[in-house]
Parts: sequence; structure tokens; C-alpha cells
Amino acid sequence: MISITQKSFLTLSFASFLVIIITCYGIFYYKDYEFSFLILNIFLAWIPFFLSFLITSVYISGLKRSLKIYLLIPVFILWIIFYPNIPYIMTDVIHIRSLDYLKMENNIFVYSQKMIRWYELIEITLSVFLSIVMGFFSLFNIQRLIERHKVLSWAFVIIVSFFSGVGIYFGRFLRLNSWQILSIFSTENFSFVFKRLNFFIEFTIFFTLFWLFIYTVIYLLEKR
Repeated sequence: MISITQKSFLTLSFASFLVIIITCYGIFYYKDYEFSFLILNIFLAWIPFFLSFLITSVYISGLKRSLKIYLLIPVFILWIIFYPNIPYIMTDVIHIRSLDYLKMENNIFVYSQKMIRWYELIEITLSVFLSIVMGFFSLFNIQRLIERHKVLSWAFVIIVSFFSGVGIYFGRFLRLNSWQILSIFSTENFSFVFKRLNFFIEFTIFFTLFWLFIYTVIYLLEKR
């Protein structure tokens, strides 16, 4: 019988393929290159999901315990580094500009009749939806390995959600990618965050709770 992890892997592979096809159609048919970055985002979302799949596979394998530890530690560190890319994708909705969708004519709101605007909305929505699903299963695959320790497993989820909030901030405002993690500790970046410390704290807390809320709701639905 196919496992939950395998089912999620196969389903999301198919869904990702469709989203990429839809994005490529927008590029070639509408000559709309503005949202070509969605393809890269899907690839980045796949890295932590694949790593979680790898972690699960190694964990349940028949390898010696010591060998498992040596294999899991570096893979888990990579997973932690790349995981914030998934909730970060949700902030791509800021690229949807409301003025492109409606305007005022004779004191009446008139919606755009340009199909490209609505096609872009579909692209963004599908990309965000896919990232939410991938983010859930990526975290769930690992949480369920320690699920018998309820407090520990949910403390883990909260910590990952917090790192996600921090990662979203660094990605949006410092324009840093996961492979630039060492740059986070530069004097310039510390200065940038310190000068806006109140906003950094508030932003991180809100997005930590935001992602934690989304994950918990899907978790409760999945565990019904």
C-alpha cells in the first residue's frame, strides 16, 4: 500500500507540473514574463519538500542508528535553511496590483476586461495554494516522526514557524536567499534589522502565527 508520504510526493509532482505548464503558457501566449519567477519559486519549494521525504525515508530505513544520525543531521540542517522558502511564496500575492483589476469610471468601479490580468491572478493563486500544501506536508512528514511526543512535536512546529517568519522578513526586506544564510550575520544586515527592530519583531510574530494557524487548521482536517 502506498504511504502518505509517497502519495503526497506523487500528487504534488503532478500539481507542480501543471502550475509550471500554466505559467509557461502565460509567458509564451500572453508574452507575460513578469511572473516567470513562479517557476523558480516552485523549484525552491520542492527542495525542503524533497528533503523531508528523504529524512522520512532514512528514518524508517533499516540502517544502523549511528549511520542514520550521520545522514539525518546535515539533511535536517538543509531542510531548516530552505523551509522558509515555502511560506515566503505566500507573500507573492503582493505582486497583484489592485489598480490593474479595477478603475473608477463615472463614480462606478469597473473591473478590467483584460484576460491577462485574470490569468495572472490564477497563476499567483495556484502558486500560493501549491506552496501551502507543500509546506504542510513538508513539515508534517517530519512532525509525525516524533508525533508520539505531543509536546515536543508541537514545540518543533512552533520553532519552524518562527524560523519561517524570520525567513520571510530576511527574504522580503534584505533580499536574501537560503544559500546566502551566512550573509544574515553581516554587520550591515544586523544594523538594518536593529534600526527597524520593532517592525522586525511585529512582522515575525504575525507571520509566525499566520503560518502556524494555516498548518494547524490543515493538520486538524487531515487528522479528522
